Amino acid sequence: MILKRWWQRIDVTYGALIDYMGPICLILEPPWEDNKPDLSCIPAGLYECVRVKSELIKRIFEGTRDETFEIRGVPDRELIRFHPGNTVKDTKGCPIVAKCLGKYDAVADLERSKIAFMELMETLKNLDKFTLHVE
Repeated sequence: MILKRWWQRIDVTYGALIDYMGPICLILEPPWEDNKPDLSCIPAGLYECVRVKSELIKRIFEGTRDETFEIRGVPDRELIRFHPGNTVKDTKGCPIVAKCLGKYDAVADLERSKIAFMELMETLKNLDKFTLHVE
């Protein structure tokens, strides 16, 4: 799986998550801030993603879902997980998934995030781990 970044601004990083069939969803991350925990997108590289239980996912989906994938092996960082959200305020260095770009109070954002997250997890339903290439 590839996380292909295609647009980076001072306040946000946009990308897409792509598998061998094509794009799966859009990704929003914080801007590059020298890999500072909670403030930066993750550095380019190869990482292992592992299925984990998440209290955040459980809260977002009101107990109907509780799993996501955690990106492991990021230098000096931990607990980086895919999850729904709309703006960089919804992330602390984690990739947010969504279906489309939007505009929320003049802040760069994404829309239909919960739907995108459910589709991502459906795509990965038979996997407990995968390799992520961030470029």
